[in-house]
Amino acid sequence: MCLRARGGRCRLPVLLLFLLLPMTVMALEGWWWGGFRPPGIDGAVHTLTSHQEDLVAGGLFTAAGGVPAANVARYDGVHWRDVDGGTDARVTCVYEWGNALLVGGWFTAAGGTPCAGVAHLDITGWQPMGDGFPGGCPYAFTTWNGLLWAGGNVDGDGDGDRSVVARWEGNAWHDDFDSWDPTPEVQALTVFNGRLIMGGAFAFDAVSLTAYNLAAWDGSVLAGYGLQQGETVRALLVHDTTLYVGGYLLPSGPGGAYGLALVTAGGNFLPVDQPDTYRSVVDLVEWNQVVAVGQPDAVVMYDGQAWGDTLGGVLDGELTALHAIGTELYAAGSFAGRVIRWDRYRHEWVAMGGGPDPATSAVVIHDLCVHQGDLVAAGDLTVRSFLAGRPDCYGIGTWDGEAWHRLGAGFDATAYAVTVFDGELVAGGHFAMAGGVPAGHVARWDGAAWHPLGDLDGDVHALSVWDGRLVAGGDFHFDGDTAVERVAVWNGAAWQPLGAGLDGTVLALQPRGDGLYAGGGFTASGGTPLAHVARWDGVSWQPLGAGLDGWVHALTVHEGRLVAGGAFQASGAAAVPHVAVWNGVSWQPLGGDPGGAGPEGTVSVLLSTGGELVAGGDFTSAAGSAASAVATWNGGEWRELGEGVHDEPGQAAVFALAVRDGDLYLGGDFTSVGAGGDPACSIARWVNGALVRNEDPPAGGDGGRPGVREEGLPRSPVILAASPNPFNPSVTVTFRLPRPGRVTLAVYDPRGRRIAVLASGPHAVGEHRVTWCGTADDGWSVPSGTYLLRLKSEAGHDARTVVLVR
Repeated sequence: MCLRARGGRCRLPVLLLFLLLPMTVMALEGWWWGGFRPPGIDGAVHTLTSHQEDLVAGGLFTAAGGVPAANVARYDGVHWRDVDGGTDARVTCVYEWGNALLVGGWFTAAGGTPCAGVAHLDITGWQPMGDGFPGGCPYAFTTWNGLLWAGGNVDGDGDGDRSVVARWEGNAWHDDFDSWDPTPEVQALTVFNGRLIMGGAFAFDAVSLTAYNLAAWDGSVLAGYGLQQGETVRALLVHDTTLYVGGYLLPSGPGGAYGLALVTAGGNFLPVDQPDTYRSVVDLVEWNQVVAVGQPDAVVMYDGQAWGDTLGGVLDGELTALHAIGTELYAAGSFAGRVIRWDRYRHEWVAMGGGPDPATSAVVIHDLCVHQGDLVAAGDLTVRSFLAGRPDCYGIGTWDGEAWHRLGAGFDATAYAVTVFDGELVAGGHFAMAGGVPAGHVARWDGAAWHPLGDLDGDVHALSVWDGRLVAGGDFHFDGDTAVERVAVWNGAAWQPLGAGLDGTVLALQPRGDGLYAGGGFTASGGTPLAHVARWDGVSWQPLGAGLDGWVHALTVHEGRLVAGGAFQASGAAAVPHVAVWNGVSWQPLGGDPGGAGPEGTVSVLLSTGGELVAGGDFTSAAGSAASAVATWNGGEWRELGEGVHDEPGQAAVFALAVRDGDLYLGGDFTSVGAGGDPACSIARWVNGALVRNEDPPAGGDGGRPGVREEGLPRSPVILAASPNPFNPSVTVTFRLPRPGRVTLAVYDPRGRRIAVLASGPHAVGEHRVTWCGTADDGWSVPSGTYLLRLKSEAGHDARTVVLVR
């Protein structure tokens, strides 16, 4: 398909202005994905809604996903965003009103525009709505009889008399009736059987009318439902011709003892029994053709006749709101991150994208690998549990492309290394406990629980698989009574030594066909001198030429040759600063450069991918050019990757690299990526879509290096290409789906508004193409600028930016 300019066809090709623009050549073509921001919202969330397929949260907070967001924020499936400057005080309700977003609360300004308690966001920004509600506050909105209605503690006429509802007639608010209650408060509004239904904590007590907390208004007559004083209605929902009423209902009242009651189409008021102790209801939402009932500490399903499962269990915090968008269910509350999503595939509550939580003051990721299609991160990080009584997972977590997941309770201290052995995940580090059981610095995850592997007496810094066997390196000396000096092999029951071992710390292990290579701080094995790097030939440790004059932190194989990275400067008389290649006889600089120019700082990790060598560390330049913590070698020169990663206020560092589903992942100690300073929690994703490991893994395992990409389709939908980019007049977008299902591919402008839908509805598995001609859904051509393509399906999300130059 091709969206066209109003009144005709796409413009004929013209001389593209972007050819005249300065272009930056980057290694490993791609872009930084912006989703690894700090998780969650930093304050209270009171209300949730959707707007243009995004989730919108309102409350009392200052930041969301690590970016400033004043009391209202939107989540686009990848990250949280500010909503046009937000409001100057608490937001109590958010509502999608046609194409506009409506907010209500105790604020006096929105986006800097004076707005007394109510405002709507249109294409030009926040707009006031008449005089608003000075001194009052709305808690709910709905539409009825073609008009917008606000419920709360309001005074639409400005006459000083409080009302529970007010209607908007295009230029002013009006009250239909005033309340006899001096402090009326409507907390929920809906429409049922042609009448406006109001729920909250209010009283209409007069000679002609008695109505407490739940009432129906037909435009002339107000009717009650028999609720009593002291009760509160917090949620209303119409589902399958039935009105659901939730809140705090007294056992002696008509609503029964369990916080939920039904009003049938015939007007019968029926209590709903719940087979446990009394609970109230906070919110109600229709989800997957049943009703999700939000209670103060749990979400329970109800199908109109019987209670179903509790989703996950008892929440570790008080629930405040629920909202569903398609097949996704979201909950807000006082738990970690404030807003969470129900993962219907893994059946658990998860944080919404973002980076992992810091263990103490910061996230540091020491290693990455891929296990069963998920990215595994090890280091100083925490994956939160959102259920009471279930511990957070410290030291390790898995990323499935949309959310972080726990691996039990994790460890009691830092994990430094992860790999896959015999189909199971193996982790090593500083820890003594794994999943609550003793584990001497190494443990395996069987998919359900952690199990110890031996009892090493010191830290494990490196794990690899060589000749079908698991190998560990680090700072240990014994496994029980068996001497295993800093390097050991697992025989299925215990750790065994490799010869005399090594006399210093082992930081890197790399298998090749001719043996196992080790790098670190060691200088000898038994009586054999070794300068920080050595080869195990099956009998003893052998030196590699003159070795290297400083610690070796990383080893890999690139274009068939062994490459080392670290804190060294030379090998004998040869200058090889921080990166060196073993030619079988001696160590040489990359490319044979006699000056040995390379990254100008410690290299901590190396990875061969996409035909290039990627180096990460704590350097700031490479070969005289800027390279902040990450650089690539293309066979002839070093280049910075995407203007690097950064840390405030210190120096950024990259400690881990992995390839998953064709993209490059970085782990380390940094807070932002790229020149724009997009926030990142020590993990970053360079979107390429086509990366693979250049070297095949040795027999018996992946060599301890992460990220071997399996052939076939990715686990999540991927935008493979947008070409040309920049473009004029049109761009062709290619995307790939891992399984059939409903898809939305939409275009968003720089302010986050959806302007065009390029694909929608069921799509088959595999690749698809669509063309965009730079026009909005209304047919008008959009101006030059940067636009976001967002692909959504039940299998996940992906996004890419395109630049239109007219």
